[in-house]
Amino acid sequence: QAMSLKAILICSLLISLGLEANAKRNRGWRKNRDSGHPLKNHLYPKWNNFDASIPPSGPVKVEVNMYLREIGPLNLDRKSFDIQVTLRQSFNDSRMGYYVSNNGPSLITLVGEDMDSVWLPDTFVRNERNVVFHDALRPNAYARVKPCGTIETSQRVTLELSCAKLKADLMESGEATCHMDLASYGYKEEDMTYEWKKENPVQLTPESSDFLNDGISLAGTELESCDVETSTGKYSCIRLVFKFKKDPLVSI
Repeated sequence: QAMSLKAILICSLLISLGLEANAKRNRGWRKNRDSGHPLKNHLYPKWNNFDASIPPSGPVKVEVNMYLREIGPLNLDRKSFDIQVTLRQSFNDSRMGYYVSNNGPSLITLVGEDMDSVWLPDTFVRNERNVVFHDALRPNAYARVKPCGTIETSQRVTLELSCAKLKADLMESGEATCHMDLASYGYKEEDMTYEWKKENPVQLTPESSDFLNDGISLAGTELESCDVETSTGKYSCIRLVFKFKKDPLVSI
């Protein structure tokens, strides 16, 4: 009986030590969870029920600007043209707001898989035929989160865009107008709207149009709205217009 009692006491002591050690580990996990990366809770939904598939409370306003890296060439027989752009979008998701401590970052940059952990607009190009998402070395994309919950995304893409009257207009008048339309694929206007950034919405350099065909130049760009209504509802849409001009001495 003495041996049995001793064994019970030893077993109880081991269990007690184990529970204490486990409690310390749990306290440490909780501490680590709340420190370090300010968005750690947001990036791991199991910790706070954040669901990246659910949009912020709407309507969500997406502000767009872009850098035109390359314009051209024009694919006259295919009735299309190529461009390479850095597409930037800005919107607010209050769920992603965070408190900035004395030593905390005032801006957080997410790359790679972390970008998939936050909600992003389902933006698509309505007149796109082909697209290349650049990922040499690493994907050319990021999302930056500010303490107020504003998220700014940037992505480099190359697009082939349709332009039905491109060749015919150039042959007839020497001028042609093409466009790039941006809209949400699934969210209606009541849930998401698109706007061009008020300051410097489109940036380009003289070298941006060096990729155009010989004898064709970029006469200018314009910004428009292109809201569309389909059988499924009304969708917000913004348009970047390209105006091309042909040298009269060049035949196509």
